[in-house]
Amino acid sequence: MNDQAILTAPTRPWIVESVYPLRYISPNDALDLGRLLVEAPSLPRPSSPANLSGWIDAAFAILSGQHGTLLDGCSFVVEGRGGILAAVLIVAQAGRPQLIELAVAPFYQRQGLGTALVGAALDALYSAQYPLVAATVTAASGHARLLTSCGFTSTDSGT
Repeated sequence: MNDQAILTAPTRPWIVESVYPLRYISPNDALDLGRLLVEAPSLPRPSSPANLSGWIDAAFAILSGQHGTLLDGCSFVVEGRGGILAAVLIVAQAGRPQLIELAVAPFYQRQGLGTALVGAALDALYSAQYPLVAATVTAASGHARLLTSCGFTSTDSGT
């Protein structure tokens, strides 16, 4: 069973600490983002692509606004020598911020990159005067635990 939960968090100032520099995502990141999403667990979606080509297409779709308007200055990546190591993507859906992607390359997990990205997004959303952000996660997943540790709480459960 693939139980999903909707988590929300108030936006707030956050001092971002990361050993790797964070930067805003750009439309030129679609290829590297697709590569990251192939290897890293991602948030639930109606249908997950089956291969690299599909994930690259999904990344282009996100960055071109097909899943909501990408909020300028609220979506971040961590980049290393080999490409994108981690990413958080925030879009506006029905005028409300939605965290639609959070991924960290397996080798870099549990090193604080996910927390730094979520913190940067919460801080940027606060600065942009959005009071709340939501995310749909698989219940009891690593994503749910990470977001809960960053101040997200469950508001609703689905299937």
